[in-house]
Amino acid sequence: KAAGTDPNPNPNPKPKPEPKPRPTPVLFGLEPHHVLPYSIFFASNFLEFVPSYMARGLMSSACFWLPMMKHVYTACSAAPVEKANLKRLLDEGISCAVVPGGVQEVAYLTKSAPKEIIIYLEKRKGFIKYALLHGAKICPVFAFGLEGSYNFWVPKDRLSLEIGRKMGLLPMLFFGAWGIPFGPPKRCELTVVVGEPLDVGPDPHFSEEDPAKLSAAVDATHRKFIDGIKSLFEDHKARLGYGDWTLKVV
Repeated sequence: KAAGTDPNPNPNPKPKPEPKPRPTPVLFGLEPHHVLPYSIFFASNFLEFVPSYMARGLMSSACFWLPMMKHVYTACSAAPVEKANLKRLLDEGISCAVVPGGVQEVAYLTKSAPKEIIIYLEKRKGFIKYALLHGAKICPVFAFGLEGSYNFWVPKDRLSLEIGRKMGLLPMLFFGAWGIPFGPPKRCELTVVVGEPLDVGPDPHFSEEDPAKLSAAVDATHRKFIDGIKSLFEDHKARLGYGDWTLKVV
């Protein structure tokens, strides 16, 4: 026999399995941020909220600087909310939850208007653009109950706000369970309401090679997202104890 040949070749080799198609990812836009948006963990794989999907809750990279917190957040299926990371996850068919208003919303926290929620969305369009470019569905999400999580003090000077914008973490003081500074949140009931995927039009395929089409779709979908967030708040606030609260979008 020839060297290197198989003396018993298999006449009926098993066909190679077909590669599984990439699942359509979902980009969940969650509001509000409040002190810490730990409601982002609704997208944790452990909760299996998104059946048959891998999911990640994306948070400021500053949350991963401390070794202990980094391990806790990673174990809860969280990841840094960086552009390259978001693009990679969506390309892999992994759903993501983000808080579009980000740390900017912390600057609007005030004790003088305890029944008003301010969210920073009017200029936040980047997450819509990435979702459209990567073929992801977009769902508005609203979390009720964050207000009882922490006591806080937020600086209002321009320097602190600029530091917070650069770092992704506003320099502030907050106290959680048992009055522990920067500790875990107080025990409270948290309800996360998820809206229907937004309609992006009859042609869901977008490219940066057609900037006019992309820009128009981003603007239209962004407006639908804001309306979706408002609707979630208004439709559910009465049954969740927020009947006399107001929502302001800036």
